[in-house]
Parts: sequence; structure tokens; C-alpha cells
Amino acid sequence: MLRLSRTYDKFQVEGGKEKGKMKEEDRPAIAMTEQNRRYVTKEIGKLLSEIWRVKGLAEQEYGQQNPITKKLASMHEDAQKLLRD
Repeated sequence: MLRLSRTYDKFQVEGGKEKGKMKEEDRPAIAMTEQNRRYVTKEIGKLLSEIWRVKGLAEQEYGQQNPITKKLASMHEDAQKLLRD
């Protein structure tokens, strides 16, 4: 049975007899696929929409200078930055 280290750089066969580098095809797929990117982008868009909605409600209830409203505006800016990356 194959046990992987945390870094995936080395492997060890159970019993400790064989050690060495992993082959590229044995490594887990780390790169995000295009499908995953589209899903993440869609979810961030939903998050932006929800933050914007709640921010509007907070402005009505508390005003623009309230710390809650300011934090929601900051969260919205952070989510927009994620979409640009």
C-alpha cells in the first residue's frame, strides 16, 4: 500500500522498504480546471450580489457611517478583487 507524505514529494511503500520520488502522473491534480474556475467565479458573483443586497439594507437601517455598513462595503470590495485575479 502506498502512503503519501504531506508534500507529495516522496512516497513510501508500507513496510518502509522502498523510497523515492513520485512520478508526475501519480501526483494529485493541484491545478484548478476551467470548470472549477467557472464555478468559483459564479459563486463569487452570487456572494457579491448577496453582500450588495445586505449592504443596502444595512444602509437603510443604520446609515452609511455605521461600522456594519462599512464592513459590508469592505467585504464587497474584497470579493470584487477576487474576481479580477
